Amino acid sequence: MKHLVALCVACAFAAPSFGVILASDNAADSAYSNGWQHGDNGGFGFGAWSITQSNSGSTAVTTSTSNGFGVITPNIDTAGRALGILAGPASTIVTGRSIVNSGPAKYVSLDFDLGLTTIGTTTLVVGNYGVIYDPTQATLKFSDGSASTIAWTGTAMRLEVFRFASNNTEIKITDLASLATDSHVITNNLGALSSIGFGAVNTSVHPQATSFINNMVVTDVVPEPATLILLTAGAGALAARRRKK
Repeated sequence: MKHLVALCVACAFAAPSFGVILASDNAADSAYSNGWQHGDNGGFGFGAWSITQSNSGSTAVTTSTSNGFGVITPNIDTAGRALGILAGPASTIVTGRSIVNSGPAKYVSLDFDLGLTTIGTTTLVVGNYGVIYDPTQATLKFSDGSASTIAWTGTAMRLEVFRFASNNTEIKITDLASLATDSHVITNNLGALSSIGFGAVNTSVHPQATSFINNMVVTDVVPEPATLILLTAGAGALAARRRKK
């Protein structure tokens, strides 16, 4: 308890830097104890998940180290699990949920871990801003088709979207193993940060092709770099506190 109080005090002093946490969720929430299904709604500040699939498309709640080459660290797990999707040939899996109070949303962060596949496409977006993985390309692409400098690794990555103005939205990808980053600015107004979408089409079918997301956070201001670690810790503690009630 005293550690939570200390964290709250630290967050209070840093409040001007990252404002209010509008939404937070991770795979440790009890909503995912029996899997990840249509209508599940973990954490707070989000709408329920909408999940549609065809043929062999499926979801999973398991460790993110089970994909790629089975590298243990860094991973994106909380309590040993993350939220996974697997499409398979001639199959699709599409998941999405709304950000309830999206009007003031200025920053969204979520971790992801892409599966090992030689075919298909995997997409992760916040509103209309995000990242596309096509294994026939050397690096990941931003959602407008622009190439990034970040290549597939099979371990933890982070997507951050910064909404500075209607005509100034930055998409940032971080490889959490090497800490390499790449950013891309969208100057067209493609809408608010109103939802999270994660899907795959026609990928390989083996378990190593499963892609994962976890640790979703939404705030009402763009945080300063020095406060991002506090923000992530604060969101996790707050979500855990709510689960215990």
